[in-house]
Amino acid sequence: MGSQRGSYPMPHKKTAKRSRKATRSPKKKASKRTAKKKTARKRTKKKAVRRKTAKKTAVRHKTAKKKAKKKTVRKKKTVRRKAAAKKKVIRKKTTRKKAAKRTTRKASARSTTGQKRVPERTPGTASVQLTLLSASEQPNAGPQLTSEQPDAGPQLTIGMPAWMDASTQVVAPDLVLSGAEQRVDADEMLLTSAERGDVEVVRSLLQHGTPHTHRDQRPATRDWTALMLAARGGHEEVVRLLLAAGADSNATDDPTDEHRSTVRFMCQHEDIERLDMDDLRLGRTACHFAAARGHTEIVRTLLEAGCDVSAGDHAGKTPFMLACQAGFLALARLLIFSGAMVDARDLRQRTALSRAASAGQTDVVQLLLEAGAEVDARDSEQRTALMAAVSGAHVEAARVLLHAGADLRLQASGGLGVLCSAIYAVEHYEDEDGRATIRTLSEHCILPVVQLLLEAGADDAPDGTRARPSQRAEEQGHAGIARLLRQRGDQDPYLRTA
Repeated sequence: MGSQRGSYPMPHKKTAKRSRKATRSPKKKASKRTAKKKTARKRTKKKAVRRKTAKKTAVRHKTAKKKAKKKTVRKKKTVRRKAAAKKKVIRKKTTRKKAAKRTTRKASARSTTGQKRVPERTPGTASVQLTLLSASEQPNAGPQLTSEQPDAGPQLTIGMPAWMDASTQVVAPDLVLSGAEQRVDADEMLLTSAERGDVEVVRSLLQHGTPHTHRDQRPATRDWTALMLAARGGHEEVVRLLLAAGADSNATDDPTDEHRSTVRFMCQHEDIERLDMDDLRLGRTACHFAAARGHTEIVRTLLEAGCDVSAGDHAGKTPFMLACQAGFLALARLLIFSGAMVDARDLRQRTALSRAASAGQTDVVQLLLEAGAEVDARDSEQRTALMAAVSGAHVEAARVLLHAGADLRLQASGGLGVLCSAIYAVEHYEDEDGRATIRTLSEHCILPVVQLLLEAGADDAPDGTRARPSQRAEEQGHAGIARLLRQRGDQDPYLRTA
């Protein structure tokens, strides 16, 4: 027995432990596999939860955008409704005033002719002859109508100043009166003469004490002074006479500021240049009217008389902005030298550079950049001057801005890039009824601008709207531009992999 025991040695303790471990290891492996599976399931669940949350967030964002869009549309409709209602009220007031004036004229005509109706003259059948008599012949006589010669037509007798000869006669063939006995209003005559540029008549009326502060009552030029009418018409000598008589160069066409809040409200919610503003006064001075028509010498005269060069109208537009938008280079240079602010902004945060670029005024754009204008200044819609230029397909203006360092990567508030702004290029024009209308430009007009932007480094990458310019070109029906953009994307390895 002892030998048998000796022949079978007892296993070592360490060996036994190892064997036990070996028998347990498959279970541990299984449990590890189970744990891994559980972890994988948890991760999958978390991913699914994240996806659901992302979807819900996207839906929420879309809903919010739709609500915001509906709100904007509602606001615009409200603005238009209010504007239309206001116009109706103003038209009714104008109609009532006209009717009251007609009634007054008829009553005065009947009273002067012994309750007999005076037959009205048809336009073009009679002219008014202005006879200037010396002051000794008529010392206290103001402008009045005489009818001593019934066959000669109506005559207006005005006392003559010392610098004119007694035989001088001025004939105004376009002024037609309704009756020979009707008295001519000197205030209205001053306005009419200033608008026409009749220097001698204006001088005579001013020397006889006719007030230059009287305002026009016609609907198109309501509340305009004689100085505004003369400045808009380009009558420099008449402007000098009125300023010498004490006319206020800073007076506006809205003396009581009754239209200020309406214009500002409309301007903040919609582009004022696309609205019908016939019945609203914009709060402009004589300098605004002269600058909009490019009358450089008249603007110089007004500035010498103390006109405020930086005065903005109700929409925030200065004479300098109007001159730049219309492309009057000499006038813009004069206003810069006179102290006009180059980077002044209107209520929509647009600068003179943006306005000149949108109108394609290349020379003015160059002048403004040389004067230190900010090339990438952004308006209330985050649009730059380069976007404004390409939106009208103005190639040369865009080229000047790119040479000045305009940023191609900037985007408007809706995420629209510079290249997509060029693809959606439009032009503004007036239809047969004189209403401002927008027309989409054709492919051959847009193609040079797209080529210029591609040469400057633009590409077919998606902008903030997550759409490629080539896709937008296809939507607009510009197949050639879409092909060109795709070729550019194929040549660019980054775009090819994106």
